[in-house]
Amino acid sequence: GLITTTGRGSAVGYFTNTLCGFSKVDRFTSPIKLYPERFISKTRILETKSLPDLDMNLGTVEPFAEAQKEILGEDHAYPMVAFGTLKKKSAFKLYARAANLDYDIANEISKQIDKYEEAVKYADDDDKDDINIYDFIDEQYKPYIDKSKKYWGVIDHKNKAPCAYLLYQGSIREEIGLIKCKSESTKREYITTVIDGAIAEKYKFLKNDLLKVDVVLLIDMIYKRIGIPVHTASEISDLVDGDKKVWDIYANGYTIGVNQCEKESAMRKLKKYKPQNISELAAWIAAIRPAFKSMYSKFESREHFEYGIKAFDKILQTPQFPYSYILYQEQSMNTLNYAGFPLDECYGIIKAIAKKHPEKVRPLKSRFIEGFKKRIMEDDNIPDAEAEEMSAKVWQIIDDSCGYGFNSAHAYCMALDSLYCAWLKAHYPYEFYEVLLQVFSDKGKKDKVQALKQEMQVAFGIKEGEYKFGVDNRKFVADKEKHVINPSLLSIKGLSQACADDLYELSQKQKFGSFIELLAAMKKIPSLNAAKIDTLIKIDYFSDFGTSGTLLRVVEMYDQFAGRKEFKKENCKLPQELLDKYTKATEKKYKITDSDGLLKELCSMIPQVEVPIQSKINWQCEFFGFCSLVIPEKKNVGYVMDLNTNWSPRITIYQLWDGQIVVYKVQKKAYEQYPFNKGCLLQFHSEMRNKSRKDENGQWIKLSEQEPWITNYLVNVII
Repeated sequence: GLITTTGRGSAVGYFTNTLCGFSKVDRFTSPIKLYPERFISKTRILETKSLPDLDMNLGTVEPFAEAQKEILGEDHAYPMVAFGTLKKKSAFKLYARAANLDYDIANEISKQIDKYEEAVKYADDDDKDDINIYDFIDEQYKPYIDKSKKYWGVIDHKNKAPCAYLLYQGSIREEIGLIKCKSESTKREYITTVIDGAIAEKYKFLKNDLLKVDVVLLIDMIYKRIGIPVHTASEISDLVDGDKKVWDIYANGYTIGVNQCEKESAMRKLKKYKPQNISELAAWIAAIRPAFKSMYSKFESREHFEYGIKAFDKILQTPQFPYSYILYQEQSMNTLNYAGFPLDECYGIIKAIAKKHPEKVRPLKSRFIEGFKKRIMEDDNIPDAEAEEMSAKVWQIIDDSCGYGFNSAHAYCMALDSLYCAWLKAHYPYEFYEVLLQVFSDKGKKDKVQALKQEMQVAFGIKEGEYKFGVDNRKFVADKEKHVINPSLLSIKGLSQACADDLYELSQKQKFGSFIELLAAMKKIPSLNAAKIDTLIKIDYFSDFGTSGTLLRVVEMYDQFAGRKEFKKENCKLPQELLDKYTKATEKKYKITDSDGLLKELCSMIPQVEVPIQSKINWQCEFFGFCSLVIPEKKNVGYVMDLNTNWSPRITIYQLWDGQIVVYKVQKKAYEQYPFNKGCLLQFHSEMRNKSRKDENGQWIKLSEQEPWITNYLVNVII
């Protein structure tokens, strides 16, 4: 992806702005009055001799780091150090060694912590905070977890920061200091500064982040595939204004590949909120952060919200977003500025409040109240006592909100990235899906490939083409006339580009009258070994020549008889009429006179063999990483793709009747009485039930949102 520069939480960054001739204050405009045209473009930072070939360097940080050095000088830009800390499992292991804990007990507790970490890894963002490590630990072992807490967060290693660079006008080597770090994975050594991001923040050093942003490269690839130039930020903003097709992408939840909106939890929220303009989308991106959780339900329901303080609400509200939610740091800064604080001081105040430095914040309270009080008395003719009360209330609001205040430039830029994707998907769906399918296939993200295939059919009626001999399956190719996107053989486990190229070339060279002829031709091609041919048969690539079960038998017969000269009489089980027709007998052997004729006749005797449905599903899951088989008449029959039994078992089921993948829950007692595993077929019935979660007092409460539960089922049903 493209490398972009950011600094101090900004989407653009002070360093970048300085290079372009901007002032620091430019970063703190209001959320609506932004100037995207003035943001750094990829050409501005690249106009140095360090980057002679952008295409070769795109997606790597090093050329940009070199450009940074070239602009600032050798000793004024270095990568920062990053300190790694002990997580819960590592902390427990350290405690166990220090306490000389019994090995078997330590090992058992480690396994239980693994289950906790797995639950956190796969949980929705909304649910992560509710996952408690103690829910996974046996009662007898909980005291050990308590004792290991003192090791949580202990620094245990150092690395080169993945994206952070220190920029300094003096000599970093002499005035700050350097240290050597070695990558544990690559064993490569780096020279970094001795300070990390936290120290830089505390002492006001300038940190510049070089971030790899995959979505930028993705957008560029889709524009190139369409054959039109990439729109500027202003142009894309104008294009999406009032474009129902674009905003329906969000309203309908067709958001795979749309920046910031791909996660299931985010998509569900987006479908409820239904943003209608870029300001609302930027606000939503800021609002879904965990720290805004307590206010999110009001935001999502579009319930009108204001504080009733005219001057304050005026600062917060805009024509496109007429609510008084404090989503952005700039809003808090504008409020402080309104109260008389110079703008260059406001950012430090916001950080002091957010980082909970009471010694810095306490003296500011009275200053703020006096300044805000004076302004609203002058502007709105508010009486003294009432103005005092309002000012104190506003200070408390600012104090409470700074912990989750988002940077508006960052939210705006992420909204722009998202809108590029949504506009391209809405107006050029074939090109959008073709590029994304290829990208995710190349990365081995088979779950994303499957999700894209499902979405493109539901959203745009675009079906997946065939894996078929004679079809161009060398890469994903859109065929608008047939309303399909032909899949790539490279997305199949074990198949290579050479294999795909050779198969297509072979299909264009000649026509094959039988699978035996084709098999003989493939056996001469190095890229098409026996394992690959077996895979191709199992995915029905050669369906024009017969069923996969039949063709597998043909291959067995071919391997046994193709080119064979003789076989012993004692091992021979062929019918006598074939022996008379194709062999000459000696005392101990049959000499084959026409091996091709014998092979063809033997293959013609193979009946059509249908493969069991479960075998087909297993093969698709093995080679594709997902299932695409749909049998409408098999209502309520599903294939168990995944199973998580930590709490109430969560079963990921591929529904045979409609091809949808749905996560169901089932009562733990029912599962323990009638267990099943991944890979089996279930016939089941289900119902929707309200979700539940623990409140702040640890009590379970029911939510309005529902989820599917399996009520009864049969295991390993035969179909």
